[in-house]
Amino acid sequence: MQALMIVFVGGAILLTGLAVPMWLGCLRPNSWYGFRVGQTLKDPLLWNAVNRYSGKRLFITGLVSLFAGLGLPFWPGISPDGYALAYSAVFGSVFLVTIIQSLRYLKSQAGILRKQD
Repeated sequence: MQALMIVFVGGAILLTGLAVPMWLGCLRPNSWYGFRVGQTLKDPLLWNAVNRYSGKRLFITGLVSLFAGLGLPFWPGISPDGYALAYSAVFGSVFLVTIIQSLRYLKSQAGILRKQD
């Protein structure tokens, strides 16, 4: 179970670290990293707004995943398979909420920008 914990905690720390530049607005549209969809890649203002929004949520996703990765092994009687399943459920749920919220935010911001044109 220790190897699983290293992988899960390491991934959570990496996700949290990668979210910070997005959240702080340090990224410009690029083909490698960020909330990369057609609309954000075409519009730097939309890119910045959506990346800041999703970066904050990814940071929270990373923290929740980190706490799950560190805390779940202490669940009484949890097996390595149970740990992997529980961690996957926590991460998957929180990440899915992050993606849905970010897509909704993208849609709302794209609508605002369209009205300003």
